[in-house]
Order: sequence, then C-alpha cells, then structure tokens
Amino acid sequence: PRKLNTISVINNTTISKNSVSDNGGGIYNRADAILLNVTLSGNTASGTDTGGNIFNDTASLSIKNSIITNSDTDGNCFNSEGIIDSQGHNLESGDTCEFANAGDLVNTDPLLGDLQDNLGSTFTHALLAGSPAIDQGDTASCPKFDQRGFSRPADGDGNGEAICDI
Repeated sequence: PRKLNTISVINNTTISKNSVSDNGGGIYNRADAILLNVTLSGNTASGTDTGGNIFNDTASLSIKNSIITNSDTDGNCFNSEGIIDSQGHNLESGDTCEFANAGDLVNTDPLLGDLQDNLGSTFTHALLAGSPAIDQGDTASCPKFDQRGFSRPADGDGNGEAICDI
C-alpha cells in the first residue's frame, strides 16, 4: 500500500490486492492528496473502521474519475477526521467514500477484469463489456493517455463518440 505523508497526486494508477494488518490497505493518507483516474481494487485492512482501499487520516483527499471497489467487509473508505472530496465521475462498489457529486456512481459493480497484462507496462484491470464505467468519466479533464499508454478519450461503447472512461 501507499502511505501518503506529503501533498501527492496519483494519476493513471492501479492499486490492487494489497493487505495490511492496520489501516488503509491500498492508501493510508495523512496529507492533502489528489487521486485522478485511479483504480483501487481488492485491497484489505484488518479491523473495524480501517478502510480497506483508503484510510483518510485528518487530511483532504480529492478524488476524480476513479474506481474504488471490492474491499473487505469493513468498506472501501474510512475517513478519520479528514475530508474526502469527490470531484465527480467516481465509481464505488459500496457507499463508504462519500461520493455524491456529478457523475458519481455508488453501490455499483464496475465489472472489472482480473489484474493482468492488458498491453501496457504495468498490470491493470480492464473494463469488461457492459461496465458502467465505460464512457462515464469527465472528458474535460481526461488525460491524453491511460496507464497503459493508450490514447484517451476513446469510444468505449462503440457509438461513435469518444468519451473518457472512469
């Protein structure tokens, strides 16, 4: 897991299948940070109020165009006296990350493939056919390339219109 202690921006990154015996299986945040186009999937932490994917500890964490999913039974996020600020167009499999902005989807299965080589320099989770994350991102702030180095936005649903995916 990544432990954030200084102002950080994480962009075009997958954090998957980490496990810790304390807080924040994917990210333990204790300083202002921004997540842009990030996938956190299947990270776990032990205990109550530990945030399987994200533990936000007295800091401001802004999240945009990101997927947070498949954590343990304690939930995807836990906010400990900080602020989780949705910038919109996020998808969460539960409802623990406080997402309520334009384009946010909660209690939604993102339909992700397994963590594997999807033709990039790092492993990623591909969006499976019918994923609610396809063409649901904020195209105005879409990066020119995804984590794999492929051009964005792309026409993910085949309707002839290129829109950024979450």
